[in-house]
Amino acid sequence: MNTLENEVDVLLQECAKELIAQDAAVLDSTEEIPVPERLRLRAVKAMKKAKKEAKPTSPFSRFARVAVASLVAAVCLATASIVYATYTRPEIWGIDIVDNGDHYVVSIVSTLNSKSVIEEKKEPVIDHFLYTKNVFYENSYTYILKYTVDSNERLEYTQYCSSRPEMKFDDDCVFEEIWIKNDKALFIDYTQSNQTGVWWFDGEYYYTIISYDGLSSTELAAIAESVS
Repeated sequence: MNTLENEVDVLLQECAKELIAQDAAVLDSTEEIPVPERLRLRAVKAMKKAKKEAKPTSPFSRFARVAVASLVAAVCLATASIVYATYTRPEIWGIDIVDNGDHYVVSIVSTLNSKSVIEEKKEPVIDHFLYTKNVFYENSYTYILKYTVDSNERLEYTQYCSSRPEMKFDDDCVFEEIWIKNDKALFIDYTQSNQTGVWWFDGEYYYTIISYDGLSSTELAAIAESVS
């Protein structure tokens, strides 16, 4: 392993430690935080490219860190999310985020299974003076509502059952762990568009809310908490 690769390992290791520092008390040890080999190689590639393209008058380190910043964040989030799933907490599920290079695969890891069919349809409380609600699709396993303003789609809500709760996201997405009432939830920011979303499980059903106006995690959490 050359010097550059060693520097990347140190950088990723330190960032991962920093990311989970606030929860370090519940871990047996944070001395060694594993960095997936595939992600480490991606970071090395990004830094080598930055070094090659750097202007003579600009320090390489600045270009390298800018180039690799998004990869470091992805590595840290993926690593910390795996650690979060091992905590002893009252929530019933955890989040597993795997970086496959050009996309993320995100799974809900739960101690409970969702219902096999939707026995009770639930909906968020939405301002009906502002939004027009339309039932987009429904069957025994899925219930989808779309909310429009002047015939333009602004929100999409889904309640569904699943035996394998898993989603695929582009590699430019940014994730944040939030809470919906007493349930852990995942906030998704689609950085290349004005779209955001939230995904969660309440022990009976899975839910997603997608905003085409880029609502914040706080705003989407408020809508999600109104679901009944």
